[in-house]
Amino acid sequence: ERARQVSLVLSEEDAKLTDADRAKRDEIERSIRALADKKAKMPEVEFYREMEKLMLDLARIYVGESTPIVPTGQ
Repeated sequence: ERARQVSLVLSEEDAKLTDADRAKRDEIERSIRALADKKAKMPEVEFYREMEKLMLDLARIYVGESTPIVPTGQ
């Protein structure tokens, strides 16, 4: 699993992130993969609700906390 996250050269986007942001991003990506593994065993609405939260958390890392991100349906 860790091999999916290791890169030898940081992309331009990754270079803009702090070490803390990269660590948080990696944690969110692991949570996304874990949720995807459980998809078949959970109600569809619950899966997408949890996935949306994780994806919004991931987006906030790249655009910053000050940029408003509006969840779907709102």
